Amino acid sequence: DLPDCVGDYDVIWNNCFGTVTSANGGGYVGEFKDGDFNGQGTATYASGAKYVGEWKDNKKNGQGTHTRADGDKYIGEFKGDSRNGQGTYTWPNGDKYVGAFERDLMTGKGTFTYADGDKYVGEFKDGDFNGKGTYTSKDRTIREGIWEDDEFLGTVAEVERAERTRIAAEEKAERIYNACLLDKGADVDMSVSSLEKALKATCASIAEAPSFLEGLRYD
Repeated sequence: DLPDCVGDYDVIWNNCFGTVTSANGGGYVGEFKDGDFNGQGTATYASGAKYVGEWKDNKKNGQGTHTRADGDKYIGEFKGDSRNGQGTYTWPNGDKYVGAFERDLMTGKGTFTYADGDKYVGEFKDGDFNGKGTYTSKDRTIREGIWEDDEFLGTVAEVERAERTRIAAEEKAERIYNACLLDKGADVDMSVSSLEKALKATCASIAEAPSFLEGLRYD
């Protein structure tokens, strides 16, 4: 059992239960070890926010609940003072997220439910819909596929087809560019940097938008 003790940093340097009050109105009540917040404790802040949960070396670490003055509330895992791991975040307007966090942001798999009934279930990155996911509107309209920065890119099949098309276009452009250099370079002194630069610019332009005849010639 922890011995009872009350004091400030000058006197709390052992394993104990204590209280610290800061000049700005905040404070901490809970367990200490070697002069730091370690174990279970409650911190209040001048902003009106409050954290109740586990601490390690003065940082929120482990399971806890953080409530902001505006009503935002997070219940879940912390690491190094940040939301990391599984948790639930709710907003005063009724929006709610349940899932994975990393460095305070929704990252990983989760479910975001809007107050109006819309719902997204899938992958997140840096706080946005990113990856595979399903968005169901309150009118039952469903968009299922790939998302990027909250934007719907299309179904998995559509995105994969678009990616194949993009890769094929890049490969074609590279073939045309290299063939153009070989063809036109035969009549250019490539030791002259200005001529080399001009030739490469010409071939890059052709590779980007070849005419019908250029396509036949170089591809």
